[in-house]
Amino acid sequence: MSQFDVHKPEATFKLDPSFDIPKWRKELHELKEEWTLAITLNKGDEFEDKVRRFLDRLDGAIKRKLNFSEVTEDDLRKAGVVRRALQRVPENVAELAEAYRINPAIETEIVGLHSRVKDIYGCVNREGPSCSRMVIEAILFSVVEIVSNCSPGQDPKSGVTIFPGMKIPPGGLEDAAVQLSSRRISEGIELWVNGNTDYAVVEYEDIEENKEWTLQSRGYAFEIFKNCMLLTRAKYEDPERPFVSYIPEAISQAIGLLKSEHLSEVRFCLSDGQMWTFFILKLNNEGLKCYQTIVLDLNENHLESDAELRQIVMFLCEWVRPTRKDLFTMK
Repeated sequence: MSQFDVHKPEATFKLDPSFDIPKWRKELHELKEEWTLAITLNKGDEFEDKVRRFLDRLDGAIKRKLNFSEVTEDDLRKAGVVRRALQRVPENVAELAEAYRINPAIETEIVGLHSRVKDIYGCVNREGPSCSRMVIEAILFSVVEIVSNCSPGQDPKSGVTIFPGMKIPPGGLEDAAVQLSSRRISEGIELWVNGNTDYAVVEYEDIEENKEWTLQSRGYAFEIFKNCMLLTRAKYEDPERPFVSYIPEAISQAIGLLKSEHLSEVRFCLSDGQMWTFFILKLNNEGLKCYQTIVLDLNENHLESDAELRQIVMFLCEWVRPTRKDLFTMK
């Protein structure tokens, strides 16, 4: 069975283990007795507030809130997310790659980036998160430079800013969350998610003081953005945990942005600095579909050539500012 197969949740009734049924049943019984007494004393109106407070607490008890890093594949299936393949169209990818190669500004940027990434691998200790974070950020800096100043047909009024640790949902209260799945009889709970994405790369119209605002205020970004790409970094707190196990975290962050900003599509990426995979999340009448590319590997052996790095940079630029719709087919 492939990773893109769809699994239907079981139809058995199953409450969250933390939901204490005897406790709620006892409280409801006591409430009914108090209600009977209130009616007898003609004080039913005064009792309504107590009933509302009970119902509000009950509603909250059957809501489960998770950080994005806690979301599992099973949670995504229960939320109705359908996984599909995003397959490259080789001739179109090659055509765009050639356009990048013959652009002097892009070529200079990629050659310099290739040298910087090799230097990082050559002098930074691999244990811990520092090396992967430095590689990712070096690549993102080049992507911003290319999209902002070098890409063919680029809009001079368009700017790009990187937001490390962007909160999702953006703005609002600290504990604000986005509903991932509706309450179902088969599950007994609602699932809500929130947290921070490692990087949001936002394209916006560079007029008036927009650039200054994006550099000084996170909350302003989604008031003016034209496009936004999210990048989730696989952090490997558990060294035995595989790269693909971080996919639910990346997908749930994209769902959080899509729902909070009322979008129909979000492009995002998962990387540990070496491995990179790209996604497009779409919302239509059939629900949520998530399309994923194969994993690109930027290991030391591949760095002898810059071919893999060029492809990663090109896809990131397309994810920040889509210019062609024919690079991939959605299966």
